[in-house]
This record gives sequence, structure tokens and C-alpha cells, in this order.
Amino acid sequence: MKTRGIPIDRGCTLIQIARSSYYFAPQGRDDTALAKRLHEIAEKHDSYGAEKAYKEIRRGGEVINIKRVERVWREEGLTRPRKRKKRRSGPKLDIAIKACYPGHVWTYDFMYDRLEGGKKLKALTVIDEHTRECYAIDMSHSMKHDGIIERLDRLMNQHGEPDFLRSDNGSEFIARKVREWLEKRTVRTLYIDPGKPWQNGFGESFNSRVREEFLNKELFFSLHEAQIKADIWRRYYNTERIHGSIGDRPPLEYRKAWEDSHRDLPMERSTCTED
Repeated sequence: MKTRGIPIDRGCTLIQIARSSYYFAPQGRDDTALAKRLHEIAEKHDSYGAEKAYKEIRRGGEVINIKRVERVWREEGLTRPRKRKKRRSGPKLDIAIKACYPGHVWTYDFMYDRLEGGKKLKALTVIDEHTRECYAIDMSHSMKHDGIIERLDRLMNQHGEPDFLRSDNGSEFIARKVREWLEKRTVRTLYIDPGKPWQNGFGESFNSRVREEFLNKELFFSLHEAQIKADIWRRYYNTERIHGSIGDRPPLEYRKAWEDSHRDLPMERSTCTED
């Protein structure tokens, strides 16, 4: 309007806008506090992306737009390359029994690493498939069937016996002594088919988190140190790390909410119905 010599009042009338709109000057938003908060989240939860960081902020009671979080996340250089998921050919197979209450199905497996001196580490992981709670990451140099029985006995005395225990067909898990001991404790076994790890999807997913977020980032100089660090990470996983599959909550928080909502309901452990 200025270049054409048109009065502001006349110009605003012609283009049908208010004079206040013509004079409006947008104010830049100060994202300093948000950027600082996002850096704190990224440092503490280094596997998080912008979406989980947004959910973490919302869990603290702050109302914020996800697009703003995503923009600041990118501007601060916190975006990590997205991993491509491996596609498996062939039909998708459903899990034979899906856990739908705490203690319904546990899954256990072995993972391997090494001390700085080169000595082998063997980690027994045990999780509850419904709550995603990790009950154990037990470090050892070697663990046979007697060691498995001792550790499972301790966990079952602490958390109660699961209905089912899922595992692969490793020699330690199919050992006669282990199967006989589980039968005495009325725990049924679920062995996945050889060469089909997707039938133990929860265990495989958890192990990948352990590998990516813990084992690949730590150095161990002794078995004792490895166990201490494993216990610290396990507590973090159970109490702080949020999971999208259980309502963007940590496992212990989800378990408590589930128990509170089912406190006055009869529990038929022989049947399984989704909430």
C-alpha cells in the first residue's frame, strides 16, 4: 500500500482486514527453557525420539503442542537416524498364547557380552510379558540348568509363579531337570519353534533394548561391576522408561494401575480376556 500511495485505511477496507492486523508484528517465541528440557530428556533417555520426549513432558503435567516439541528437537540437533526395520518374508504368525494379566506369561533368555579383559559374560534376562517388567538381568560367566533353577526359584518366591514360561530351545532351557522342576511348580512351558524368534517377540524386543541402551554403552572390568550396572539399568527400565504399548508408562506404574483397577474383581487365571 505504501509503494502505491494508498492510504492505510483505504487499503485495509479494500482487502478486508482490520487495521490492527496490518500493524500486527509477530513476536518470536522463546524456546530456551523447552530446549534445555529436551536436552535433559535426551541425555537421560538417549533412545528417545521427539515423540517420546513430548510424552515425557506431558507426563509431568505440562500442556504443550507436539509440533513445537518436534521443531525444537530438530533445531537442537537431537534427531537420530531412524533404523530400518528388517522385513520377514512369509505369513505373519501369531503368538500361541498372549499374556493379558500380570504373571500370565514370563519369558527368559540368555544374552552375551565380555569383560574388558576378554572373559565372557552370560546374562539371564527374565520379563513379565504383560507388564513388560524386567525381573532379572543376572550376570555370570557360565550358567547351566542348576543356576537357572536357583534364579527362577528366587524370582518365583518373590513375584509368584507365572502360568507359562516362554523360551527358545536352548539346551539350558529344555534340560530335563529344568522341565521337571517347572512341572513341580505347576508352571507350563512355551517353547518357540526353531529358527522363528518372532514367536518370542516380547523377549526379542526387550533384549534389543538391553543391547542398544545398556550393553553397547558400558564397559565392564569385573563380574561384580557388571551386575551392579545391570541392576541400576533394570531399575531405570522398570521405573522411568516409558513404553508405548502400555499407555506410555513405565512397567511398575502400569502394574500398579492394573492392580488398582482389578482390586475388587475375581481373578480367573485359567482364562484370559483382554481389557
